[in-house]
Amino acid sequence: MACELRFGVVKSGSSRLVQQLERILEFLTVLPLESTVDKHYALIRKHLEQAGTPIGPNDLLIAAHSLALDLTLVTANIREFERVPALKLENWLIDDEKISQI
Repeated sequence: MACELRFGVVKSGSSRLVQQLERILEFLTVLPLESTVDKHYALIRKHLEQAGTPIGPNDLLIAAHSLALDLTLVTANIREFERVPALKLENWLIDDEKISQI
């Protein structure tokens, strides 16, 4: 979600990163939250809390959004998101050599 990216660059205090993010977001479509996101959110949160493996509220919303739209979530935070059943994940930062060792 764009809000998580914006928070990261604002928190860094780097005006260069803010400018880079603005340029990147010009080429991306930021999808609105669909009405079904709340249903996915509730089901994921219930499952993870019952399993004793909750994730942060922003990550929970991001996962629900991805599931609601049947999209693959691109993240470097695989450990957090792999707890969410049926969530498709990709890490574009991992190199091919590391992938072959997994």
